[in-house]
Parts: sequence; structure tokens; C-alpha cells
Amino acid sequence: PLWFDEYKPSDISSYRLDFFHNLYRKATRGALEVRGNADKTTDEYKIEAPVVVSGEQSIQGPAERRRSVMTQFRTETTDAGTETAEAYKNLVGKARVDGGELELGSDAPDPAEHALAYYRFVTGFDENRLRRLWYDSLEHAHARADALGVVDELDDLEMQGLQTVVFGFTLYHEFAEHVGADTESLPTEEDLNDALEYVVERIGPAGKRKSHTDRFIELFERAVVAGYLEQGQHYEIVHECTPREQVRINLPRSFDAISKYAKDHDIRSEDLLNAHSDYRDRFRELAEQPGSFVKCTDQYTAGVSQCTGISTLGAMNDLEGFDRASLGVGPIEGDEEVVALVTTDDESDTEGNGDEYEQTTVRVKRALQDDPLTMSELCEQTGCEEKPVRDALSTIQGETYLDVRKAESDGETRYYIP
Repeated sequence: PLWFDEYKPSDISSYRLDFFHNLYRKATRGALEVRGNADKTTDEYKIEAPVVVSGEQSIQGPAERRRSVMTQFRTETTDAGTETAEAYKNLVGKARVDGGELELGSDAPDPAEHALAYYRFVTGFDENRLRRLWYDSLEHAHARADALGVVDELDDLEMQGLQTVVFGFTLYHEFAEHVGADTESLPTEEDLNDALEYVVERIGPAGKRKSHTDRFIELFERAVVAGYLEQGQHYEIVHECTPREQVRINLPRSFDAISKYAKDHDIRSEDLLNAHSDYRDRFRELAEQPGSFVKCTDQYTAGVSQCTGISTLGAMNDLEGFDRASLGVGPIEGDEEVVALVTTDDESDTEGNGDEYEQTTVRVKRALQDDPLTMSELCEQTGCEEKPVRDALSTIQGETYLDVRKAESDGETRYYIP
């Protein structure tokens, strides 16, 4: 494998970083890279070696992260006296203090010899059996992802990352048996499943990712609140206070201001792309997708020129870190017909009394953020039966909704809080 250390994007020029990321993505699919020569001929190289990247900062780009198995080592593992530090010293033959006496590991194995032995083992493996192990690893990865409830959240590249972890685990156990090592001291299948769960969580909570465009819109709202962006210069509101409301963002102007906000507030985890044009291309793709909160791109808007149009209501529904109220707009008008919290399939449930229940939603007339309601008030407004259980409040399109159940019993309809 090729190991690239000292990965720190903040210290790397944009050109070199883009070039590295391009090759990094190609390495995951065995793509070709063409290089020109002084005599105007070209050479083609097929990128096949696996890649390891380490450094102070982690890879943030969604395209690169989808192709990676992300892990982060805890700094305390190298602290003097810890079990892991002692094990490492013993492995590589470094001196260590034991009971006040200095011990030298003169017969410690050479890691290079271990690597050579492993490579010989792998390259000498029966190809058909190796393929079977690879596909068996995919089945294990699918089963674990299904058990974690994230199988539908992961794309093919991310699933391949889990498959690779299982495959490596399997081969290492095979190698241990091949050389007659103590397999009892190796990681167990329980450890493997814990590792897969860890990799999933590194993708995002419950395997869900936040894209570059999602981060950008959330940072946009925070920069507006902090005074880094001005209406009429960086953005404008159109169709204000209606269900069609949009914030029109001038990307070139806003990108510079948002970058300054991120730098001033030491926001490192919120990955920003290198230029506004990178976002423009992504927003164009989103604008073509049904149901996207991106409604238009390159749209002329008075006062702010060519803009990207973002549905404020759609962004509120899709993004946890966006609130249209932060843009200084009032409540949505003319949406009295909106009664559903979300579109769901009807489902039946049976309580202990045998009543059949149909899932539905009931609108609450007052906005929670402006006029908080107690559970009793909510029940009074909706005709629900108050129960000492969790509520299910959500703020959608500037209004608060309560998810309730409708009970049909003895020909009478009543509502209750699930």
C-alpha cells in the first residue's frame, strides 16, 4: 500500500490538494491516469495500489469519505505505562522499564519480515477461494448493516468499505492459522462487529451523511446571524412569507464571507470546498432532482445578480441546522390547508384493549417557538387524550405539529398522543 502521512489540507495549496484527491478517488476503482512527456507522447498508468492517508486532519469531502474506511486513534494509547504502549514496545523491540529495571527487546520480530510473509501468503492464495471469501465478506457486511438499521443509508462504496474490513479480518485469521500463531489471542467476531459499527458511525450518525451543500446552507444561516452576510448584497428573499419562499444566494459573494466566518470561528469540522464554483456545480445537480430544496441556479434576482434559489421551507425540513426565522422573515401565510406532519402509510396497531388505531396527524394552531404550549394545552386544542408519555412535536413550515393517533372504538373517534 501507498502511505501518505502529514495530511493537513489547511497547509496544502488548493491545486495540490485537488490533484491528490483526484488520484485518491481514482485509486478506489483502478482508473487510468495519463501523463504527458516532453516529446508530446503520453504514458498511461493504472492506479491499483491501496492507499493509506494519515495526519492531523481527517478527510472531509463526501466523495473521498465514501471511498474510505475512516478511523481515529486515541492519543492516550501512546501514553507511557498504558497497555497499548507496552504492547507496541514489546512488538518492535524498544526498551521498556519493568519493575524499575530497563529491559531491551533484543529478539523482537522485524515488522518488515512480517509484511513480507503476509504478502507472500496473500499472493499465493487460491484465486477462486479468495473471491469466495470476498463475496462472503459482503454478505457479513450486509447482515451487520441490516442489524444496525443502516443498510438502506449506505451506498455501494460505503458498503464496500465494510466489506473490506470483514475481508481483512478473515484473511488475517487465515494467515495466523497458516503460520501456526495463537488464534485465541486474535480479535473475535464480536470485535469485528464492533469495528463495523464504529466505521458506520464515522460515516455519520446512524450512517447518514451531511453533504457539502447541506453544510454550506447551514453555515450560510449562521453567518447571516453573525452579521457576515447582508441582505441585498449577498442574498435576497423572494416570495416572502408564502409556501414558495426562497432565499436567493449570490454564491461568489457569499462564499468569501462564509469562508471568513468559518475561519474567524475556528470551524474545522464544517468542511468548505475550495471555490464557489464547486458549490455551483453541486447545486445545479440538486436543482434537477425532484423534491430538492434547491429550486433554481443562475437565476437573476434584483440587487444580487445571478443566484441560487433555496426553498426555506424545504431546507428547514431537510436540515437540522437551518431556521428560516434567522433570516428575519415572518410566519408563513396562506398555508391553512397544510394538515400533515409527514406523508406516511396508514398502519394498524393494537393496544391491550383491542382497539384498532390508524396513524394520522393533527395541526396545532400556535407556533411553539413563539408561544410555548404545555401538554395539556396541546391536548385541549387537538382533542387528544393527555397521557404521560413523550410528545412528538416538530416545527414544519413555521408551524408546530403534533403527531397523534386516532382511535376507533365503539363507533366513537378520539385522539391520543402516542
